[in-house]
Amino acid sequence: GTAYSASEFSASFSVDKLSKFSFQQWVNKYDENTWNASAYHAFSFYINGTHYNGQSYTSGWQNVIVALEPGEYTVTFRDTIYNTTDAYYSRVKNIELSSNWVDVELETAGSLGVEVLYQVNVLNDVELLKVKGPINSTDWATIKQMTNLLAIDLSEATITSIPNSAFDGLSRLSNVKLPEGPTSIGSYA
Repeated sequence: GTAYSASEFSASFSVDKLSKFSFQQWVNKYDENTWNASAYHAFSFYINGTHYNGQSYTSGWQNVIVALEPGEYTVTFRDTIYNTTDAYYSRVKNIELSSNWVDVELETAGSLGVEVLYQVNVLNDVELLKVKGPINSTDWATIKQMTNLLAIDLSEATITSIPNSAFDGLSRLSNVKLPEGPTSIGSYA
């Protein structure tokens, strides 16, 4: 590599509804004797010019997943070598843009788990969820089991209150649309 150099590639696209953008990245130094990551090499990811996921120095495949609102986007991947001439490289694979929403209409409160499982194998398969109809405490417990959830649209759900810690444990959740009318929102919801 060349010290203090960078290479990058970009892609531009439009999103017409809330969607998932994801990819896998690998950052590493390569030589004949060792596999080693260090602070001399970094991989960065930008969305519309804003640095998104920090610089990655970690060896091994890492998943990056982002929920994107409707709009125009340019994503940029940048591989940077700092003060070394050692051979370093990064890899990117499985770049995906999808809007595969699990869309359920509940006739009866408490049936969210069953309705979702008609469309996916396990609750953790759900990343984008839209719910219409009445929701109760059983449904809220089901939502908390969807630990890969990125976005949830409850704008057409019938909700009187949002329980305490309703989204606790959903570390990937970055987009929530609520209906008008809940009379209370619990602590840490």
